[in-house]
Amino acid sequence: MSDLSNISTETLQAVTKEMAWQYRVIPKLNSDPLELYAEKSSVDAALKDELEILMGKNVTLVGVEKEVIEYGLSKYYRKGNGQEKVEARKLDTSSNDFVESLIREAKSLDCSDIHMEPYEKRCRVRMRLDGKLVERFVIDNDKYPSYVNKVKIMSNLDIAEKRLPQDGRIFFKTGDKQIDIRVSILPVLHGEKVVMRLLGCDASDIDINLLGFDEAQMKHYHQAYNQLNGIILISGPTGSGKTTTLYATLKELNVLSRNILTIEDPIEYTLEGVNQVQLKENI
Repeated sequence: MSDLSNISTETLQAVTKEMAWQYRVIPKLNSDPLELYAEKSSVDAALKDELEILMGKNVTLVGVEKEVIEYGLSKYYRKGNGQEKVEARKLDTSSNDFVESLIREAKSLDCSDIHMEPYEKRCRVRMRLDGKLVERFVIDNDKYPSYVNKVKIMSNLDIAEKRLPQDGRIFFKTGDKQIDIRVSILPVLHGEKVVMRLLGCDASDIDINLLGFDEAQMKHYHQAYNQLNGIILISGPTGSGKTTTLYATLKELNVLSRNILTIEDPIEYTLEGVNQVQLKENI
């Protein structure tokens, strides 16, 4: 399907997600000067001029079938869960608010984790989407340490300590939502790796009827969690819905006549009426 099978992150960063969807364009693999795939029916001088003004560089449009653009947009420019606004620039990896923008981007895509990783010649940012890590950005090596320090400051960690692992926590507010972020810093060969785990704080919108069970599965599960004794084991990879299923079940069981105690690591949502204990192995 044209050259859309494996476009590099550096190439993709030439076009913002918002711009890609509005103008329905995909950057061509390793093209210099920049070439953009666009739907054949929309390729004209007006589109070319508008894109050149927005991007501040010369571009060449290559007409392709609509199906090719649909494939590229769904593969490389996944839409978030909010209203998108087109901006005349990409998410700037050199800006001072890159970390904050990164968190907002991850939240809008419903990512569970952000991984910032340094290597000898490049540093990358990956996000976990539907359980799989996807490379989203490439950062200049000389900028990377300042972003690590920014994360450390936001999570109240020691910016001078670069030899030992550190764990922290960020309470980040975006719009009317508050995100609880668990931060892990790990010294590696070429610097420090950062993992930010995005947790929800409000369980009010979790509904057991919206988890994807069919009628028969829901009936069996309902019978199981209403037993007077026993164990229910819920397993699966990161992002598969284990935590959401457990909290949705606790909401169903949470009535005045029941005493509910949880032991969690970490506590991802707060539930009124449930006694939640944070696991601390050392004590």
